Formats: sequence, C-alpha cells, structure tokens
Amino acid sequence: MLPSKGRRNINVDGVQWHYIVNPGYGGCGIIAHNPESGEKIEWNHSSYDIQITPSLVAEIIRTKGHPEGFNQPRPKKYITTTLPYANSVPHIGHAFEFIIGDAIARYFRGKLGDANVHFNIGLDEHGKKIWDASVAAGKPVKQYLDELDYGWKVFCSTFNIQYNSFYRTSNKKHYALVERFWNECKTKGFIYKKQYQGKYCVGCESFKLDKDLVDGKCEDHPSTEIQFIEEENYFFTLSKFRKELSEWFETKADLRPYTKQEELKNIIEDIQDISISRKREVVPWGIMVPNDPSQTIYVWFEALLNYILIIGYYDEKSDFKEYWKDSVQIFGPDNLKFQGAIFQGLLSAAGVEHTGTLLCHGTILDKEGKKMSKTVGNVIDPIDQFNKYGVDAVRYYALAGLRTYGNSGWDEEQLVNIYNAHLADNYGNLLTRVVHLINLKSAENDDFGWSDDDKINKELFKNHFDTVRELWDNYDISAALHKLNDILTQANQYITEKAPWKKDAQDVEVVLATLYWVLEEATLLYLPVIPNRGYQAINSLYSLRKEIVFPKINLVETIEKQQI
Repeated sequence: MLPSKGRRNINVDGVQWHYIVNPGYGGCGIIAHNPESGEKIEWNHSSYDIQITPSLVAEIIRTKGHPEGFNQPRPKKYITTTLPYANSVPHIGHAFEFIIGDAIARYFRGKLGDANVHFNIGLDEHGKKIWDASVAAGKPVKQYLDELDYGWKVFCSTFNIQYNSFYRTSNKKHYALVERFWNECKTKGFIYKKQYQGKYCVGCESFKLDKDLVDGKCEDHPSTEIQFIEEENYFFTLSKFRKELSEWFETKADLRPYTKQEELKNIIEDIQDISISRKREVVPWGIMVPNDPSQTIYVWFEALLNYILIIGYYDEKSDFKEYWKDSVQIFGPDNLKFQGAIFQGLLSAAGVEHTGTLLCHGTILDKEGKKMSKTVGNVIDPIDQFNKYGVDAVRYYALAGLRTYGNSGWDEEQLVNIYNAHLADNYGNLLTRVVHLINLKSAENDDFGWSDDDKINKELFKNHFDTVRELWDNYDISAALHKLNDILTQANQYITEKAPWKKDAQDVEVVLATLYWVLEEATLLYLPVIPNRGYQAINSLYSLRKEIVFPKINLVETIEKQQI
C-alpha cells in the first residue's frame, strides 16, 4: 500500500489505481498500486525533466511498466554554442550564451530524453592572441591552455551548464580531422594559394575591409591597432558557393531573430574568397597546413569544424546525420558572418546539409545601455553576480530579464525585482499555499479527493501552457518565461477568488487538484532555467513538504570576489 501523503488516484479502464510520482536520484518515475488486487508497478526514466501526465501514467499501468513510446527511437537534437577564444577568463557574455544553450538543451532533454540531445561547448585554443597571452603569462602554451581549460569548466559547473562535450581545438584528434578536411577541400579544388595584402585585426583574428572599420578601427576591438599585412596565403573559394548559399537562405535558412535576415542576406551577396592560413613565422601556434610547414591554418577555419566533428562527421558508426538534421547554433551578433556564411560555405564544400537553426542572441550592455569596456570600468563579472545572488537568480534574470535576441542592459536592481516578483511572490507563494492547503484538507478528511486526475479543470490553463511550450519549441525563451509568469498570476487570482481555505468554500477538491496540476506543469517548464530551485520545488510538490523554496533576495552593493 502506498503512503497517503502525495498519493494520487487514477481510473484506468474502469479500475481504480493509486500512484505517487517518485523523483529518484538522476531520474524520475512512478510507483502505481492497485488497492484491490495488490498489484504494484514501478517505472523509472533517466530524465528528471520528463512530464508525468495522467495519460502517461495510464499507459504505464496498461503496459505493466513498458510504455511503448519510450521504447521506440525518438528524434535527436544537437545544440552548440560558439567556442570562445581561450585567452582570458569568462565574461558575462559567455555566461549568457552558455546559459541560453544549456536551457534549450535541458528543455529538449525533457521532451526527447537525455540520450537524444547533444549539447556542445568548448574553447578555441589556437591563433596569435593565444600565443601572445601565453608568452605574457610566462608559461608554455599548453600549460597555459590547460589551466584556462580547468577554469572554464569550473565556470560552467558554477552556472549549472550541463554539456555533453567540451571541445578543445588543441586536441590531437582535432588536428588529424582538420587536416583530413583540408586535404579533401584541396583535392576538390576549393583551396588555392596566392599573394595577398590587406588590413588585419588581431582581436578578431581576421582580415577587414574598409567598410568593416569605423574611423580606421575595428568596431569590436577599437583599442587594437589595425595591421597592414602582405603575405602569400591559402584561400578558400567561398565565392563559388554564393549562389548555393543564396538559394539556401531564400528557401531553407532558419535564422532568429528575423531582424537579422537582411544583414545575413547582404553578407552572402557580398562574399568573396577568403584567406584561410597565415605564415607560420607570424602565427606559430596552430595546426600546420598539410605539406606546407611554412603556413598555419587560420584559427577560425579549423575551429568552426568542431560543430560537425564532435558529433561524428568522420565516424561511419555515429549518429551524425540524425543529430545534424536538427542542429542549432547559438552565437552573438559579431559572429553572424562566420556562422551564417563562412561555415555554411564549408558545409557546401563538404556536401553537408546546412545548419538547421541559427540563433543570434543579443549583446549585454551596462545598465545605462553602453557597451562594456575594461577602460570605462563598466564590465560585469559573472562570478561577482553569482556570489551576490546565487546561480538560479542569475540564470533566471539572464533568460527572463534580458531580451534573448536583442541588446539589453544588465541591471542588478532589475535582477532582484524580477526574481522576487516572478519566483518568490508569484510562483513560490502559490507553491507554499497549495501544499499547505492540501495537507490541511487531507488531515481534516481522509477521503479528500484532491488527487483524482478527473477533478482537474485543465480548460482554464491548458491553452496557455501550450503557448509556453510553443515558445520554447521556437527558442523564444524570454517570452516563454513571461507567459509562464502570467499563468501563475492567473492561478494566484484563481485561488484568491475560490478561497479554498474558507469553511464554506465550494469545489475545494477541484480547485486544489487544478492548482496542483498547474504547479506541476509550471515547475517542469521552469526546470531548464532554474535547475537547483526547480528540483527543490518539484520535490516539495511531490512529497507535499511545505517549505520556502524561493526566499526573497536583496540588492547587494559589494561582495568579496571568489576566485575560480
């Protein structure tokens, strides 16, 4: 017999069953019990984010713990961020991109299962900037990179970034695969050598045209002097794929936000052949051009290939095609040309389908709307924010308080206000009230039927939850979270109107069953964003343990910095 606390009832084909949702370590499941026959059925799933709906419970009971849908192959999904240059510690922009990718990956793991979602991040570890940084640090380049690699992984752990792969371009396997890709392009006639002269930005590790500069400076690195370089390099015939890329853009390309489409269209129309190597004496740290020890492969050329190499592009036994079919690349606005044009040209050269979805997130500014700069002194340190407010508050603000695809100013006062308003006051308060009332009513009446699934009035909220999931499916995270907050505002109004705590209240079982369902649905949709507090909330809900899951936070002016 199952314990009465947290137990729910369901009628399956005319037979009454009791069940409890059993969130176990590393997964979630149910235990169902037939009180008449004594039959007991247990079912567990590896993903903690799976939605335990009444229809799923009924299917589990009918199939004796072997629901057909979970035994069949499900679609695969691949999500990747860019690889930041490994020449410094992570900044708030890196945190923003990683958190976006992590939340999307967690959401789709809940839909497709852990084994069917691959989330890739990593470090771009080659180039002149990396070499110069290691020299300035007085360390051998490999030691310098290994130390940075450790710090970046600690950073990811700090912000609950649950990646499947952390790609390092200094890995020897990467060298071999890049050389193979280079040789294939060379054999196909897509690589040639010529004398070249042009303006070069060390900060971007790329050549610049006059139209790319503002007052003779790189807009992204205004303090770095533009160099004029004349040398013999290898070139990739990107212009050969202009027509193919234009057709892809017009018919199949999925770029968010849509306001970026005109910019990418213009980039594709203007593409020219591009330099893909530097003289070894100038850039000594990187992958040597095959059969030409005088040249180093351009850092971005080989780094971009990580997106397909990590999921087994050259491995015949891999699920590369299945993953790449639903691929998502996440990047900032300064990366649109590389992700949306140059990398797509490399895919064309390899005969690989273009990226499924391109997500170009916004830039984080200071609270005055100004670009962050160490010189100005307005740079936001993500570790400082973590120390002040905790991981879930920072994650929630990054995804709900900032615009996913537009520029936003980071404002700590707004961070505190949105966390307290959405999570402490709206969501957390409703969670505490509903758990308390269910315990109270159950103690007063052993037959209190809050747990009967047929008592739930889903019509009040179902369409709204469908909208939230649709927004998640379309990667509109900020809008999804604001819609979810609207649902909880409606739910708080519902409990106030129905007042189930009053002795003469009507339909108390229906009200509490409905609100419990709302909280369960909402919590599962919050889990990708606030995994720590989200798991605490769902445990409180399933065990009917009353606790303050979301205590209010206060604005903190200064705090001693924690080193990672």
